[in-house]
Amino acid sequence: MNPKRNHHILPRLYLKGFVEGDEKLFTWEYRKGQTFKPGEHRQSNPRRLSIGRPAATRDYYAYPDATDDADFERIENLLQSYEKPANLILARLRTLKTITVDDKRLFAFYINQMNRRVPNYRKALAKNLPKTAAALEQEVIERFKLPNSEETRELLQRIRKQTESPSYIARVHLNTIAGTGDSKVTDAIAGMKWRFVVTTPELGFITSDNPMFYFERFGLLNPLSEVSFPISTTVALVASQSARFRDDYSNASSQLVKELNRRTASRASRAAYFHRAESWVQTLLDARRYQFHPLI
Repeated sequence: MNPKRNHHILPRLYLKGFVEGDEKLFTWEYRKGQTFKPGEHRQSNPRRLSIGRPAATRDYYAYPDATDDADFERIENLLQSYEKPANLILARLRTLKTITVDDKRLFAFYINQMNRRVPNYRKALAKNLPKTAAALEQEVIERFKLPNSEETRELLQRIRKQTESPSYIARVHLNTIAGTGDSKVTDAIAGMKWRFVVTTPELGFITSDNPMFYFERFGLLNPLSEVSFPISTTVALVASQSARFRDDYSNASSQLVKELNRRTASRASRAAYFHRAESWVQTLLDARRYQFHPLI
């Protein structure tokens, strides 16, 4: 058998929550910076696609210089193993069922790995790894008692250049996914108060190729921290460290739907997904600036 090489940035079962209807496994993919011209052709935007095709990139999770099947499939298979325990929870949330404390932790892990698997995370690594390497140079010199010489400077420059290499960044990203496990991020998300907000398909929640939103300047443990995550067209998670939040379901106002869609669009790397072709989704995706309002 051929190895899996069409790697899904977003799980197909996740995207199934954003399809045209219960029996139609098609969604609309909106791409940043393109004219609104809906259809099914390659040049269309948004483009109507089977959920097996959006958010998929050939060899995205393959290790650099992959030669055998395992190098192509290792991370893709691992991601599928991460998804499986959460799939039943995802189905329960989409039908407005209650979940247990254990379910909550499993789904917090699911959200965490969704945040780590996407292109935005790799892009952040590409930005931060060279800065980190440069900042640690003096510490490396002192720890290993390196001489203040031309050879030392050349060595450190080679290390810094390596951290800028796309193959090095990709390998770090894949190793990070492989090491996701239980983490402080999962702990922080699971420790928040969760509210599931519900709307109608006529209003609807969008999702994107980077669906988890949080305020980076606050992190996840600040009293002002908030997380949002689209579950389906009609259900979204909002979470907060505030004691004023309650773990429950509630109806979302039209203003809250718009707020959550702004948040989702602001985090998109390249694309957003919705169950219909609507020009407002493209407008939201292409906004140059976003203004957010607290959920509490």
